[in-house]
Amino acid sequence: MSRSITRHGRRALGALAFSAAFVSLAGSSSFAATLQHHTGRIGNTQFKDTPSKPGATCTYEGAAGTFYFNGMKLRAIKVGYPDQNDHHYDVGKVGYKIQLQHQSGSGPWTNMVTSPEVKLTANDETWVKFPARTQNWNGPTAMGGKWRAEVILPWYDYDNSVMGTGYWTIDNYEHDYNGSVGSVCKGKWSHFGA
Repeated sequence: MSRSITRHGRRALGALAFSAAFVSLAGSSSFAATLQHHTGRIGNTQFKDTPSKPGATCTYEGAAGTFYFNGMKLRAIKVGYPDQNDHHYDVGKVGYKIQLQHQSGSGPWTNMVTSPEVKLTANDETWVKFPARTQNWNGPTAMGGKWRAEVILPWYDYDNSVMGTGYWTIDNYEHDYNGSVGSVCKGKWSHFGA
């Protein structure tokens, strides 16, 4: 009898350990978007950014053979508020901005345009979702080089001061045309709808 209980107990503990590891990974995951750096205290994030489900779509305009980059659409992003006190429910604002960055040759990445900030109210027990969002580029069209998106997420304290800010770059891109010219987006990319 004790042998059966021990075997079942080990299975239950193994399942519990696996579940805890999975929840821990999911709670702080970023599924390929890269955290470049952060300041202060930030909450959990969840990006959908894999080679099979790229985090951003590069958009283009023009006619066959003369497509020009004109912006990016980023997938929805989930965020959580940091747990600041184990004895009560923490709630606060999280902001979201997109920065389009450009690189010429092997030079540094340069910030070209930053979106206005949008804010959501988040808590420390559930995810909230920023919907898919687009940032257009209305500057010069024939710049050459590469483009990428940086996501800026500031977390706000109860007094509306910034508690911490995280800076992530999207690693996987697709484009919204038939591939008749090469993509100018950084990283791996695939044809839209492929």
